[in-house]
Amino acid sequence: MTDTASYNNTKLAGILSELVTKRQAQDAQWGGPEHDDTHDINNWIDFIDHQLSKILALDDTNEEPDEEVRSRLLNVAALAIAAVQSIDRYHSKQEIE
Repeated sequence: MTDTASYNNTKLAGILSELVTKRQAQDAQWGGPEHDDTHDINNWIDFIDHQLSKILALDDTNEEPDEEVRSRLLNVAALAIAAVQSIDRYHSKQEIE
């Protein structure tokens, strides 16, 4: 493995770790699967769209826009994962029934 590939894998592992932490924080804040499973796909799209609209609304004069953009993109990724988890739970319940 090249030094660049090793560096990229290390960075990816760090980002994925942040994402897991973000998902855990979402579950703690909102109530986890019991809450998540009350949302349909349109709700999830709205939640993700809200985060994206916050990015678009950033003032270009902000001295640290990258931090805000990065944080919002982590929120988007975590929301997408929450939606996928909810869909997977729904399908698992359908297979049992």
